[in-house]
Amino acid sequence: MVKISIIVPIYNAEKYLEQCLQSIKNQTLKDIEVICVDDGSTDSSPQIMDRFQNEDQRFKVIHKSNGGNGHSMNTGLAAATGNILVVWKRTIILKTICLKNCICIPITEPLT
Repeated sequence: MVKISIIVPIYNAEKYLEQCLQSIKNQTLKDIEVICVDDGSTDSSPQIMDRFQNEDQRFKVIHKSNGGNGHSMNTGLAAATGNILVVWKRTIILKTICLKNCICIPITEPLT
């Protein structure tokens, strides 16, 4: 099965973060890794991310000093081990079948 790396760059997102991460956790597609990159949040976002990491081994949290969204994305990309990468904005809350329906046929040959 194809493993999917979901990168979630996060900065001060406590308002939406619980629902966002729960919607990822509840996806029917289970062969995923979730890389939450904390970009130096000063609200309760780090604690929320750490709780998800403690409850579900698919979640990995990287805490770093504030460097902006691009730096957070690069940090997440460097940590990803999946065959497919998905960037999940902190305000996205989707139905549980979203990833399963989107990932139909993995590409095994280079696109030309």
